[in-house]
Amino acid sequence: MTITLIDAQMISDEVDIRLKQANDGHFYIKRTPKRHETSYNYFKVTEQQKERLMKMTTEEAWFEMEKISGASPL
Repeated sequence: MTITLIDAQMISDEVDIRLKQANDGHFYIKRTPKRHETSYNYFKVTEQQKERLMKMTTEEAWFEMEKISGASPL
């Protein structure tokens, strides 16, 4: 069972993005477009990135996770 550390699904009408911790302890971003029949994308996150994300507001973390996933040009 994974643990959701940041649930930023309410920030965007287009993208559901969450920071999770896997059973083996590693951290990752799960990014899913909010459309029918879409696929999930996973992006590994370092401990340092996780710590930085945990200090942000949910909206700030959403933007940062978009950058990490390569979806944001900023």
